[in-house]
Amino acid sequence: MLFFSPANDAGARAASGDARSASREARDAKSDVEELRRDVERLLLITEALWRIAREKLNCTDADLVQRIHDIDLEDGKLDGRKGISPARPCPHCQRLLVKHRLTCMYCGKPVDLLPFER
Repeated sequence: MLFFSPANDAGARAASGDARSASREARDAKSDVEELRRDVERLLLITEALWRIAREKLNCTDADLVQRIHDIDLEDGKLDGRKGISPARPCPHCQRLLVKHRLTCMYCGKPVDLLPFER
């Protein structure tokens, strides 16, 4: 025979709330992954289009591209198929280390060049 108690009911409500929260988080994560996949596919299209333009206009070869990829991959000393993390660079005005991806130095407030491939 089962007995109902307020403590069991509160525990069941908490578990149900936790399950709904976990389900919502899983849906959000799935949506994020789908968005990232779309972004990667678009970037692949853009990259291929740029490569075709460079190949046609500059008479580059696929071997040139493969060699350049290899060279960039090795810039961090590791051939691992990844671009290495960019080291911190000094502000050209005050020489303090810059925070990446900022348009101004957080110390002196002067503008700095944004490096498009800085990681």
